[in-house]
Amino acid sequence: LSGPASTTRSGTLVVRLVGEAGIVPVTAYLSAAGEDADAHVLFAAVDQRPPVLEPGALAHAATHDALTGLLNRAGLMAELQTLLDSGRQASLALLDLDTLGPVDEAYGHGAGDQMLRRVADALADLTTPDGLACRLAGDEFVVIADTEDDQALGRFLTDQLARVQVELTPGVVLAATPSVGTSAVHAGLTPSQVLARADESMY
Repeated sequence: LSGPASTTRSGTLVVRLVGEAGIVPVTAYLSAAGEDADAHVLFAAVDQRPPVLEPGALAHAATHDALTGLLNRAGLMAELQTLLDSGRQASLALLDLDTLGPVDEAYGHGAGDQMLRRVADALADLTTPDGLACRLAGDEFVVIADTEDDQALGRFLTDQLARVQVELTPGVVLAATPSVGTSAVHAGLTPSQVLARADESMY
């Protein structure tokens, strides 16, 4: 490199990596500083190949919520349709976190996300291994359980989530208080009808 005491050059190189088939594009960045015996060069290279996703990664991302890891709406609707097609009876609970809005306003969305993840973990634990939990949207969650008593499911979830405490900041601990609506899941209904009944029950 030539030029002033501190210069930067960049360019694109085409290289073949040892053990790799084909040509790999790499962007290289060169930086030189100092003069004479004190001069040094820094070299950095960035692989320009698109990331290689694990098998099934796209399908998983399409059906799961990125923040909580639970099923998302698309995943829920698919699982609910499968359940309805099977003819097996179950119950669905729709939960709305009453405390999320005030948490976001008082402590920021980072604290709200912390609460959402904590609730998601609790619901995943409560529904293992026979049920399933989903983050429907925003502060709404759905639980499906293998029971025909949807009212009992609603009471159980209300009680359990009231015990979930989230430490937002040192000394600030809140309970994840939900509003809950329920619906029976049985043949003859569509996934949308089941959710609509649970929503009506909540309000």
